[in-house]
Amino acid sequence: MKPKKDGETHAWKVEHVAAIVKKNCQALWFPSSYLAVDEAMVSYRGRFVDKVKLPNKLIKEGYKVWILEDSGYVYDWLWHSRVEGPEEVPTKGLQIDRIESIDLTKTTKVQLAPTFALVLRLAQRLRAICPESTLLTHTVNVPAGANTMECSAR
Repeated sequence: MKPKKDGETHAWKVEHVAAIVKKNCQALWFPSSYLAVDEAMVSYRGRFVDKVKLPNKLIKEGYKVWILEDSGYVYDWLWHSRVEGPEEVPTKGLQIDRIESIDLTKTTKVQLAPTFALVLRLAQRLRAICPESTLLTHTVNVPAGANTMECSAR
């Protein structure tokens, strides 16, 4: 096994297999208009600094992933590091523009926490795969205020 390179995720040892699985998941399913983002665990009991332990879950320890799913079918995911947080999301979250007026002229900056920012990242990845679709995402187990949901929907 080759050592980890700069820019690789913390799950670099399994990424080559995960990339094949993800490609097949996306090739075999076209998502509906209603999708969910949720956390999931991939069981792993070996030594791993980014291993997550959730004692109240069915799978108590392993790789944590944030999944984009449709009717129970996993379409895409982001790895979650206990040390670095969600893949593709800065540790402090994301700053985005929020449109505040009907004529689209007034905007303000909004800081999204990493758990909200990952929903936006998964939606952006889905938009790149399905540019012609009208899509709506919602979160499960992530508290959201109306303003945050409005920002992630744009």
